[in-house]
Amino acid sequence: MGEIKKMLLGFTERTTMHGMASISSAKSKKARVFWSVVCLASMGMFIFMVSRLVIHYLSFPVVVVVEEVRINTIKSRSTAPARLSVSAH
Repeated sequence: MGEIKKMLLGFTERTTMHGMASISSAKSKKARVFWSVVCLASMGMFIFMVSRLVIHYLSFPVVVVVEEVRINTIKSRSTAPARLSVSAH
């Protein structure tokens, strides 16, 4: 058995991705091809849906408004620190 085939077989047996274990445990070549097509179609649909979601998200405009307001009417009180009276009850 080739090194790549052995590595792929080990991956399909240990992965948690649904359907991959069915590829490696299939008894016939037809079943292996069927499960390969199902897994590839599922991955393709996943990629399609994620790409549509990202495109939809990026289509919304980003508007940032920064406004500076100058206030001259505030009069400051004494700059001495205020006394705090703390009592335990």
